Amino acid sequence: MTKKLKDITSQLIEKYIEILEQNGEPDEAYKYLAINTFQQNWNLEAEDFHQIFRNSFSKVANLLYQNSWGFIEKSAQLFPDEVRAMFRNLYDESVAISQRIKSFQTESENLLPKVRQALNRTNINAQQDERTISVYLAFRFPEKYILYKADYYKNFCEQLNIKTKKTGERFLHLQELANQIIQEGLLDDENFINTYRKFNQKPMWEDKRLMIQNILYVVFRNIKDFNLLELLKKFDRKELEEY
Repeated sequence: MTKKLKDITSQLIEKYIEILEQNGEPDEAYKYLAINTFQQNWNLEAEDFHQIFRNSFSKVANLLYQNSWGFIEKSAQLFPDEVRAMFRNLYDESVAISQRIKSFQTESENLLPKVRQALNRTNINAQQDERTISVYLAFRFPEKYILYKADYYKNFCEQLNIKTKKTGERFLHLQELANQIIQEGLLDDENFINTYRKFNQKPMWEDKRLMIQNILYVVFRNIKDFNLLELLKKFDRKELEEY
């Protein structure tokens, strides 16, 4: 692990603790509920795969784009055996993760014309991007995969002064960075754990990757909100009202 990654991560953890102590619950507990709901319902062998699929992702909230969810949910309804096979392959840990992601995206695009035809709609797209697939993976193996989103990934790389990877390779890059943070034991700080556990109880699964996601999301969201407030302070109230 580079000293830069160690230093920046430690600073982000400190900032995260500060935000939690000042503002209280950061409204991220729904991610635990979403993953637990998936874990309790998921069954690849279920007779009614579409229903199990819906139940498993019923608490996904804003973690999936509406279009991404719309396509995969309709596909599971119309072509349950095909979608069941897609998820069986995606969750086959004996195959390299990059290969599984590409296969899932290819299979989605292959399924798209059939879904369009069945729904008699041309304005539907597969949109099974890396953010979407990170949700599927993090729900199934939360102890192994992190939830990915472009904005906090880019912000993190900016802080680390490293180049972002190209689209399609970013989720796996974030995975690598998260793995390094965990291996270095940066999440084992007692003050951090005690503060974090006030708001998020330890689940049945190892939640270090979700901890990292929460740190990145909450800290960078907070900085963005703070920057906007600082900008607004430069104008007087009358100017803002007129604007």
